[in-house]
Amino acid sequence: MSLKAMIWVMEEAPVDNHAELVVLYALADRASDNGQAAYPAVSWIAERARCSTRTVQRHLKNLERKGLIRKGDQRIVGHFRSDRRPTVWDLDLSLTQENTGCQPDTPPNDERGDTGDATGCQNDANGVTPSAERGDRAVSPKPSLTIPKPSLNQPPIVPHGGRAPYPASFEEFWKTYPRRVGKRTAHKAWERAIKRAGEEQILFGAQSLAKDPNLPQEQFIPHPTTWLNRDGWEDAQMPSADPVAKSAEDYLAEWGIEDDSQDWLEGEVIDGELL
Repeated sequence: MSLKAMIWVMEEAPVDNHAELVVLYALADRASDNGQAAYPAVSWIAERARCSTRTVQRHLKNLERKGLIRKGDQRIVGHFRSDRRPTVWDLDLSLTQENTGCQPDTPPNDERGDTGDATGCQNDANGVTPSAERGDRAVSPKPSLTIPKPSLNQPPIVPHGGRAPYPASFEEFWKTYPRRVGKRTAHKAWERAIKRAGEEQILFGAQSLAKDPNLPQEQFIPHPTTWLNRDGWEDAQMPSADPVAKSAEDYLAEWGIEDDSQDWLEGEVIDGELL
């Protein structure tokens, strides 16, 4: 494919007839970088132009008559069978709408099928050539590249027949549990858990966990799915995170010293020393 030839067809080629423009596009798609040596089969062009092979041949003759294409080096297709040998075409990229005087504007009182100046350009507002066959289609060769962007201000559309709301008992559990992560999977675990224990028992366990004074930071609290799967409502109160304050007797016991009120040292203290 010749990008240069494609741009020429799109922006500069002096062609007003849409059907001929599509045929020219097909040739540019098979041309070399300089717009030469295009030899697609007529049937291939007809498939892309959405018309008959006979119509393609007529458009090729019109394009050749206007000087937009000319027969190239036919030796390129010499290896094809003579009855299936395509024609080699060269595109004249030097022709433009400016240097040919072709104007796309339709003059006043234009009649259907009237031709333009000597260059062969046609100012046909109806997109139909004078010799158009029955069934020819006016095909727009330049599709729109404008892609509509979704508005960010529009609320998301809820699909019809979407997921049903969660039951009230699970919503109560979800509000109570001290860590809310993975609601959908937690609901599945809830549905299984209420078959093993009552809803009230599970809710009471979640409330107890939330009010536990030894509750750790949220990142260390089990996910609700994990808690439900392991019957967390049966857990005892969480152990204290702080060490329990010890009395003096506890420390003396750890050091191996007995607290005996009869063990007193007799003597006299002078200048801070026991004598």
